[in-house]
Amino acid sequence: FMYVEVNSIILIYVFSVIGIAYAGFCVSKVTEIKIREIDENEYEDEEEDEKGNKRKVVKFTAEHVRKITYTQNVIAEGADIFIYKEYLIMLIFIVIFAILIIFLAEHQIGYFYTVVAFIIGTQTSIMAGVVGMKIATNANAKTAFKACYSMGESFKTAYYGGCVMGFFLVSASIIVLMSIVLVNKAIRFGDVVTVEDWNIVFEGVAGYGLGGSSVALFCRVGGGIYTKAADVGADLVSKLELGLEEDDPKNPACIADNVGDNVGDIAGMGADLFGSMAESLCAALLVAVTSPELRETGGYYFPVLLSASGIIVCIVVTYAGVESAGDITLYEDLENSIKYQLIVSTIILIPVTMLLCNYYLPETFTLGIEGTIGYVPKVLKSVFIVCPLSGLVSGLLIGISTEHFTSLSQPPVQELAQGCKEGAAINTILGLALGFLSNIIPSILIALSLYGSFRIAGMFGIACSAIGMLANLPICLAIDGYGPISDNAGGLASICELEPQVREITDQLDAAGNTTAAIGKGFAIGSACLCALALYGAFITKTGLTNINLMTPLIMSGILLGAMIPFIFSALTMQAVGTAAEAIVNIIRKDFAENKHNPDHVPDSNAVIAVTTEDSLNQMIAPGMIVILVPIILGLIFGANFIAGYLVGVIVSGIQLAISASNTGGAWDNCKKFIKNKGLPITGLERYYNMRKDLNKVKENNEESREKVAALREKRETIDPNDAQALSDIDETIAEISEFIISVEDVEKIDEEIDHCNEMIEKLENLVKERGGIPPKEDAYRAYSTSPYDVEAREKEKQDRILIRELHEVEIMKAKFPQPFLREKNKIKRRSFRFAEKASITGDTIGDPLKDTSGPSLNILIKLSSIISVVFGNFYLNTGYTAKYFNV
Repeated sequence: FMYVEVNSIILIYVFSVIGIAYAGFCVSKVTEIKIREIDENEYEDEEEDEKGNKRKVVKFTAEHVRKITYTQNVIAEGADIFIYKEYLIMLIFIVIFAILIIFLAEHQIGYFYTVVAFIIGTQTSIMAGVVGMKIATNANAKTAFKACYSMGESFKTAYYGGCVMGFFLVSASIIVLMSIVLVNKAIRFGDVVTVEDWNIVFEGVAGYGLGGSSVALFCRVGGGIYTKAADVGADLVSKLELGLEEDDPKNPACIADNVGDNVGDIAGMGADLFGSMAESLCAALLVAVTSPELRETGGYYFPVLLSASGIIVCIVVTYAGVESAGDITLYEDLENSIKYQLIVSTIILIPVTMLLCNYYLPETFTLGIEGTIGYVPKVLKSVFIVCPLSGLVSGLLIGISTEHFTSLSQPPVQELAQGCKEGAAINTILGLALGFLSNIIPSILIALSLYGSFRIAGMFGIACSAIGMLANLPICLAIDGYGPISDNAGGLASICELEPQVREITDQLDAAGNTTAAIGKGFAIGSACLCALALYGAFITKTGLTNINLMTPLIMSGILLGAMIPFIFSALTMQAVGTAAEAIVNIIRKDFAENKHNPDHVPDSNAVIAVTTEDSLNQMIAPGMIVILVPIILGLIFGANFIAGYLVGVIVSGIQLAISASNTGGAWDNCKKFIKNKGLPITGLERYYNMRKDLNKVKENNEESREKVAALREKRETIDPNDAQALSDIDETIAEISEFIISVEDVEKIDEEIDHCNEMIEKLENLVKERGGIPPKEDAYRAYSTSPYDVEAREKEKQDRILIRELHEVEIMKAKFPQPFLREKNKIKRRSFRFAEKASITGDTIGDPLKDTSGPSLNILIKLSSIISVVFGNFYLNTGYTAKYFNV
C-alpha cells in the first residue's frame, strides 16, 4: 500500500513537471518568431501548387513592422496597467478575507491550515493569469505576421500561445496543491494519525480552491466588464453609426477592445478553469479521506493522478494536432483540427482512466461517515470507473452540443443570419430562443452523470465525474487562449492597415476561436456544475447534516433565495457593461466630431482605456461582494440547514442561466461573422425584390447627393477666400458626398437593371400564383408533360422550367453590388445587406456581455458559493442564531 501512495506522488510530480516543460517548449515556439519585413517577391517555400506556381507570401513592409510593434506594446501596457490595479484591489480583499478565515473558518483558533492554503491559492491563480496574458500579448502580433504566410502557420502560432496557459496552469496548480497536502501532513501527522488529523489537513486544503475561485471571480467580472464595455462601445459608434469596419484605426476604442481580450478572456478564463480544477480536486480529496480503505492504500490521490495523467495525453494530442495543421487553408479544416483534439484526447483518456482505477484503487471501499447523507457502505472499483468516465464523455458531448448551437457552419447560426434580413428584433428573439434550447442536452448529460455517479459512489463519485470532465483541461484552456490571441491578431491587422488577405485569415481564425471558445465554456459550465455539487457533498460531509428535507420551510426558503442570486449577479454585471459602454460611446462620438476633418489626428485611445479601467474596477466590487458575503451572512443568521437549501437554488438556476447566456452570445457573434465573411444566402423572388430595392436606393442617394453638392458649392462661394480651414472642410465634405454620385450612363444602366427585375418579378409571381405556391425544384428536371408537336405548350413548359430554376437559385448577397459598374465604387453598397449586417451587429453587442461577462462569471458564482460553504461549514453549525431561536 505504501508503494501505491509513493508511486502516485512521484507520477503526479513527474507528469506535472513534464507539463511545465511543454509549456516552456510552446513559449520557445512563439518567441523564436521574429517580426520582420517581407518582400513581395518572397515565396512561402520552394514547393509548387497544383498549377505549378510557387506560393508567394503577402508583403510586410517596414512601416507595418513599426506599426504592429508599437500597437502590440500599447496593448500589452494597457493590459499590465489594468491587471496591476485589479490585483491591488484584490490584495485588500485577500487580507480582509484571510482574517475572517483565521477567526471563523479554521478548525480552532491558532490553526492556519486553511488561511495559508487560501493565500497560496490566490497567488497561484494570479500567477496563472499573468503568465497566460503575457504570452498572449506577445503572440498576437506574431499571429498576424504569420498570416502573411498562410492560415496554417498563423493558426500554429496562436495555438502554441494558448497552450502555454493551458499546460502551465494545470501543471503548476497540481504541483502547488500536492505540496500543500504533503507539507500539511508533515506538520500535522505524528506517530499516531487519527481521523481528526486527516480531516484537519484536508479541510485546510479546501482553502486552496477558495483562494483560486476568489481571484477568478474578480478577474472574470472585472476583465469581462472591461472587454465587453470597450467592444460594445466601439461597435455601436463605429459600425452602426459611422459604417466603419471592425477595428478601424480611426476608432479610439479599438486598443481598449484588444486590451480587454487579454484581461478578460485570457486572465479571466484561466483563473476560472483553474478554480474549477482546484475545487474539484479539493472536494474529491475532502470526501476521499473519509474512507479508511482509501486512506490506508493511498487511493485518495486517484483524482489528482487522473488530472496529472491528462497532461501527458494532452501533450501528445496537441503536438500531433498542431504540427499537422501547417497546411490548413479552409475554415472547416481549421475548426475540425481543434475539435478533433478534444475528441481524440477523450478517446485516449478512457483506457488511461481504466488503468488508473485498476492499479490505484482498492477492490472495495466505503465512503463518508456512517449515519450521514454522504455515507456509502461499499463501492466496487470495477463499477466506480463509470464515475470519471461519465464526466469525461459528458464533457465531450456537451462540447459537441455547444458547437452545434454556436458554429457558423451549423444550421442554428445560419438560421439566425436569415432572421437578420428582417431586422434586429427577429435576430434577438431567435437568438434568445436558441440559448434556451441549448440548455436541453447539457442539462440531460449533467443529470445522467450526477445520478449515476451519486448512486455508485456518493459525493466522491460526483467529484470524480467533475475531474473526468476536466481531464483534458490543458486542451480546453489552449482553445480558450487561442481565441483571444486570434481576435487580437485581427485587430492588429486592421489597426496597422495590413494587407486585406491577412485580415481575411485572422477573421477565420477568430470565427473558429469563437466556436471553440464556446466549446471550452461548455466544458467550464458542465464541470462547474459537477464541481459545485461535489463541493455540496463536501459541505454535507463536513457539517454532518443528516436530515435535509425539501419540505421544511428553512430549506425551501433557502432554495428560493439561492435561485434569485444568479439573476441579481447577472443584472449587476450587465448593468456595469452598459454603464461603462455608455461612457465610451460618448468619448468616441466626441473624438470623431472634433477631428472629423483632421487627417493627421491620432485617436485618443488613452482616454478610453482610462475610463474603461476605472469603471470596470469600480463596478466589479458589488457583484463580488454579493457572491462572497451573502452565504456567510445567511449562514450566520439561519445556519447550515438553510445554506444546504441556498446552495441547491444557486446551482440549479445558475447553471441554466450560464448555458443559455454563453450560447446565445456565441451564436450572435458568429452570426455577425457569417454575414460579414460568407455573405447572406438569398433565393428566388427575394433576389429580385432586394436588387430592385437596392438599385432604387442608389438612384435616390444619387439625386440627394447631387442636390447636397450643388448647395455646398453655392455655400462655398460665400466663404472668405482667406479662410483656408473653412474652404478645406467644405471641400472635404463635397468630396465625401460626391462618392455617392454616379454618372448619367450609370443611371441608365440602373434603370435597365430595375426593368429586368420588374420583368422577372412579374413572371415569377405569375408562376407561383398559377401553381398555387412555389413549385419544387424537381419540376424543372422532370420529363416533359406536353406533346412535342404542340409548339406553344412545349415552349411555355420550357420557360416555366427556367423560372422554376430561378425560384430556387441561391445568390450570396454581399455588401458590394454584383454589377461591375457599381462594384468598383467603394462607398456604394447594398442597402439590404447593410440592413441585415446592422441587425447582426446589434445582436452581437447584446450578446457580448452575455457570453463574456455574465455567463462565464456564473460558473464561478456557483463554485465559489459552494467552496465558501465548505470552508465556513463549522461556523454555520456554531451560529444560525435566528434558526435556533425560533427552533426552525
